[in-house]
Amino acid sequence: MDLKEYYLVKCFTTEKYRDDFNNGVDIHINNNRQFWKKENAFQQDLEGVVLKQNGDGILFSPKKGCEIEVEKIITEYSGKSLNTLVEELEKYGSIVGSTADFTMSVDGYICCFYLLRKTDIKINIENGSLIFFDSKIKDDFLRFLDKYARENKKHGQKCYVSIYDAYAFMSAFSRGFKSIGYSIKYGRVSYSNVTVEKKIEAFNNSDYKTLLFTKPTKYSYQHEFRIFLPKKDNVLKDYLSESGIEMKWCAVLHLNII
Repeated sequence: MDLKEYYLVKCFTTEKYRDDFNNGVDIHINNNRQFWKKENAFQQDLEGVVLKQNGDGILFSPKKGCEIEVEKIITEYSGKSLNTLVEELEKYGSIVGSTADFTMSVDGYICCFYLLRKTDIKINIENGSLIFFDSKIKDDFLRFLDKYARENKKHGQKCYVSIYDAYAFMSAFSRGFKSIGYSIKYGRVSYSNVTVEKKIEAFNNSDYKTLLFTKPTKYSYQHEFRIFLPKKDNVLKDYLSESGIEMKWCAVLHLNII
């Protein structure tokens, strides 16, 4: 994608958070596990997760050619005991270990934006308004803002928005974070329903696009653009808080949705 053709839209729960982010006082970015806590809410795709299992489980290695039978047994597992599952699976492979609250994932920090094509809107800087040339684009954008505000209702369902020139923002962001030792991956999120098998294959092939830049189709209205910063020194903090990288000159408009 050509970033020069887009705007990036970022939402904040308070005006202070927005100002601190744009002024380079506190660029706060959560790790992807923080988003997992919001399941069944606004963020719902378990960012970076390959496989997640709560409670006791097993690691199983199927015999070649038995994948269909194994998949059927696992699909029909609901309501059965773990011992019953083991007995059925052992006909088609071997148990190689046990697990408890097992998670396989790609860990790092995620910064999310709404993506708007410049040709789809007109920004009136003087009165702070947006004119949309396509009703669906407008409806999706308003739906996104509404859901964001509702998700953060503890802040009074307010939404403080900055709209950036995408090329200028990513130039500043990438340059700033690389200068302090971070690697960076970014891009537009695509929307498709990825199976666990595909995720495992993607993990083995270091396919970050499938694992980190793909969401289920029902969230396509989010038109998401995402920045991913892998963890440094094999340490995952709850969040990053960096300073000294100003974004305010990249912003073309600020909106307060109250």
